[in-house]
Amino acid sequence: MREKTQALGSCAKYTFMRWLFSSVHRCVCSSQGEGRYYESVFGWSASKWSYIPFHTDPDLLDYDGSGHDGFVLSAGRTFRDYRTLLQAFQSIDAPLRIVASPSNIELRDKPAHVTIDYDLPGPDLMKLMARAFAVAVPLEPRKISTGQSVILQAMALGKPVIATRVNGTEDYIEHMRTGILVPPCDPRAIEEAVRLLLSDEPLRQRLGRAARERIKEAHLPVHYVHDVAKALGVAV
Repeated sequence: MREKTQALGSCAKYTFMRWLFSSVHRCVCSSQGEGRYYESVFGWSASKWSYIPFHTDPDLLDYDGSGHDGFVLSAGRTFRDYRTLLQAFQSIDAPLRIVASPSNIELRDKPAHVTIDYDLPGPDLMKLMARAFAVAVPLEPRKISTGQSVILQAMALGKPVIATRVNGTEDYIEHMRTGILVPPCDPRAIEEAVRLLLSDEPLRQRLGRAARERIKEAHLPVHYVHDVAKALGVAV
């Protein structure tokens, strides 16, 4: 999905989707803000959609995420704000590793302590994430939500997450309890969050433990299946 714009093609696309989705009984959204956006652009009633938290791989809970190799990891493709992240790391000495695609990151002014890997396979990304001391998920301020997959993977591994406060993160991270939320397009806020985690090991461990417990409580496939069934009024 892409947000509606004033462009003719976008308006035509959303007109078609509005007609197409009129036959849909219920839409499952992984962000409350995104569901409200669909109400606005498609003319839905509030009963047309349900917010159901996304899930992650339970096998990640088997990883020992307590150790780390001292670097911050950032990963993902859709609506990532790597420009702001790189600005933040201009003045941070900690190593940063980014896993992205060539199309969604600019290499200008890349600090020497930043490493970029392109299109890393999923299992390799998880091994890399398990070695990070924190995971940063910088996102553009959009009405369409994104970023949940990487955030939940990091939480399952017991990693403290620094994420932009946008649709798709506010429903998943409780600020300073299961992660750290920073304002959009604010490199200084990212810098301060990274420095805080670098200097406060008890906080880093506490955030990681709370994040992992949150995954166990609400973000496994069994929770997702139960919640979808409940939204549809069927038994499982």
